[in-house]
Amino acid sequence: MYWKMLIVDDEPVICRGLRYTIPWNSMGIEVVEEAYNGVEALEAINRLPADIVLTDIRMPVMDGLELAQRIAECRPDAAVIMMSGFDDFEYARQAMRLGVQDYLLKPVNIDELSAIVSRMAAQLEERRGLFLEHWLLHAVMKSGIPQFPEAGSTRMWPEEAQYRVVCSQLDDFAALEEGLSALDLDEVRSHWKKNIHEGLTGCKLLHVSAFAHKNLLVTLIFTDESWDESRLTELLSQVYSAWDGLATPRFILCPEKNRQDQIREALQEAFSLLDVPFLKDVPVVSYNGWEKRSAISRQAVYWEGRFAGILLHPDSGELELCTEPFFTELSSEKWLLSDVAEQCRYILYGLFHRFETLELKLEEELHFLGQLDLRVHNSYERLQELFRQDLRTLAEAIRPVSYSRNRSMIDRAEAYIREHMSENLKATDAADHIHVTPGYFSLMFRQETGKNFNEYLNGLRIGKAKELLIESEDKVFEIAEAVGYNDYKHFVFIFKKITGITPTAYRDVHRDRRSNPNQEDK
Repeated sequence: MYWKMLIVDDEPVICRGLRYTIPWNSMGIEVVEEAYNGVEALEAINRLPADIVLTDIRMPVMDGLELAQRIAECRPDAAVIMMSGFDDFEYARQAMRLGVQDYLLKPVNIDELSAIVSRMAAQLEERRGLFLEHWLLHAVMKSGIPQFPEAGSTRMWPEEAQYRVVCSQLDDFAALEEGLSALDLDEVRSHWKKNIHEGLTGCKLLHVSAFAHKNLLVTLIFTDESWDESRLTELLSQVYSAWDGLATPRFILCPEKNRQDQIREALQEAFSLLDVPFLKDVPVVSYNGWEKRSAISRQAVYWEGRFAGILLHPDSGELELCTEPFFTELSSEKWLLSDVAEQCRYILYGLFHRFETLELKLEEELHFLGQLDLRVHNSYERLQELFRQDLRTLAEAIRPVSYSRNRSMIDRAEAYIREHMSENLKATDAADHIHVTPGYFSLMFRQETGKNFNEYLNGLRIGKAKELLIESEDKVFEIAEAVGYNDYKHFVFIFKKITGITPTAYRDVHRDRRSNPNQEDK
């Protein structure tokens, strides 16, 4: 990517000599045209993207001083070097006042001219770097993309290049942040940027980098057609292998863009890839195989119930272990970080709802119910640890109050069930009576009684039916209705399941015993 230079002198032989006797290409310079007076030069400047103008002072039609003044008005970023055959201080003074960068006496010393032009090219490179860094910083920090340089200005933007956006992050940045001071972290980021700069500069790739986040460095690379995706991936892998720093990086390479206005799209693509979890030994990430999930998974619904039961066991170590299979399922199905966080958030909200009657007081805020920065916590392992901490915090809040309150509520529920067992009673009725959710009631009831609601209710009903079968003359179907069974066949099925015999057989056996108390059971 050469800087463009225009040579202006009223003697064509001097123009050609300056153009062809100096190896401008080795300095990153391309001579785009020659002009033989100021008017021709001004027309060429308006038509061509000239960055450096090398001009004589004394020329017909328009001299070099007037040309310098006009350039300062229409192309203020262009660098002007003036040549003169007259060692006249007044000429030099006027030239400097017009913003001319350097002043040479004829005959021009080739080495001196080469040194001056090389210095000008270096200054232009520095200015371009500052311009591009400012542009990129604005682009990544704001919602919109800034205006590009106008066509008539100095070519700070490499117009003929192709563009690649590369994002880089450091692994387990949360742990790094916890272990280092703010000053040390600044040093890490400086070293990080330097590693990437050295890797790209070694391949002579023009690039600019800006931090969009404390753990996100965005690099814009300007390439030509020889740099396809596989070659850039190989280069980034080499940078990864040679990485010198406290933390391991990963790179996100976006597809090639050919127009400046496509860089917004490239940035959006890069930022979407940040949702891919940090994978060990994968230096360059692509989006293949990863997709956004829009719904809560069946795993989350299932695991909410599992975790709710575990939280009611004060001494159980299962809480620590159960997060492992949950996260293994998510990682095997390639869930994105934001979707994993949403599943965890759903489970925690569900647990809060189940235990809302306990009026929990948490010792610390839950990570997943606050502002969780996934660019810091950027791996499955880190999210699993945070989720485990949240469950532990919930357990510590539940355990001191759950046992005594649960026993009291279950006593009230049992009394209600005994009183209403002959009705069409459901678990939701008992839960409503003690003002808890059905899900929490079911968990708590099993914990305290060792039975689920239906097992407990059937036990009460069959117990009462056994009394009536022995002590009353009511028909079996009447007894079934009296204890809450409207379906006679269902009553017989449940009775036999619990006692091992039918209601009629039970009545016959026990009546025989009453009439013949000395008869042994068979």
